[in-house]
Formats: sequence, structure tokens, C-alpha cells
Amino acid sequence: MSTAVEHRPPDNVDEATEIPVEVVEETFDAWNHELTIGLCVVALVLSFLLEVRPDEGVSFRFLPDWRLPESCGARQWVGIDCPGCGLTRSFVRLAEGDWRASVAVHPLGWIIAGFAAFQIPYRIAALRTRRNRPFGLWPRYCAWAVILALFVVWGVRWGPKLLG
Repeated sequence: MSTAVEHRPPDNVDEATEIPVEVVEETFDAWNHELTIGLCVVALVLSFLLEVRPDEGVSFRFLPDWRLPESCGARQWVGIDCPGCGLTRSFVRLAEGDWRASVAVHPLGWIIAGFAAFQIPYRIAALRTRRNRPFGLWPRYCAWAVILALFVVWGVRWGPKLLG
């Protein structure tokens, strides 16, 4: 007769992630999670309230003649697009249901919109569990992958223009 031995992580290891507790249990920052939820909700709601004008500017749907100011500092000061240029227009096109136009404006717009939408339940879970990383470290790795992808797309778009 054999007896099953229950695997139990050591006391200094978080059971959900099997990461040492001192890494997982940083000071809980509720304000950061609440701020992120608010910013993501605002960005996603604005996607439905804005429209892309014929001149590629952005305006509110209910104020189509009032063009919102340019939001990219790099474009204004240096004259080149930043890695995030086009994301607002991409989000708006996505909210309109125009997938192709969204990807044409910024190829990562749909991924970043999904990432922003994911932040809402993720941050709510963090607030409910009082843990900064309720799902372990993989969301952080995903965030770094998205940031890297932004710079890769930017390099592909602007590299030849800057070098050439």
C-alpha cells in the first residue's frame, strides 16, 4: 500500500506562483491599480466617443468641427512619429469596427487595445486580493513584449527614413 505525499511549497514561497514571498509581497499599491483602471476605462470609452477626421486628425463625434490638438510631443518637437503614434486613431477605428483601417494606422493597435481591456479585470483582481501581481509575473513579461514590439514596429517604419 502506497501513500501519496502532498507537495507543499516551503513557507517562504508563494503557493500560487511558487516565487519567493519577498519578491511577490512588495508593498501593495492600491492607488497605482486604481489609476490604471481609470486610465484604461477612459482610453476605451474615448475610443467610442472620438472619430477620425478626413485630415487624419481626431475630434469628438458630437463636435466634428472641433479638431483635438496633436498629442504626440515627438512629432511636434522633432518631426518624427513616436512608437505610439497612431494608437489613438487605431483604437477609434477599432471601436468603429473597421479592423483593416485600425491595423493600417498602427499594426499593434488591436493588441494594445486588448491589453488595456485586460488591465481592468487584472487590476480589479489585484485590488480584491491585495496583491500587486495576482497572476504572477507573466503579465509583466507580456507588457515588456508589447513595449518591445512597439519599438520594433517603430524601427521598421522609421528606420529607413531616418537612415536614408
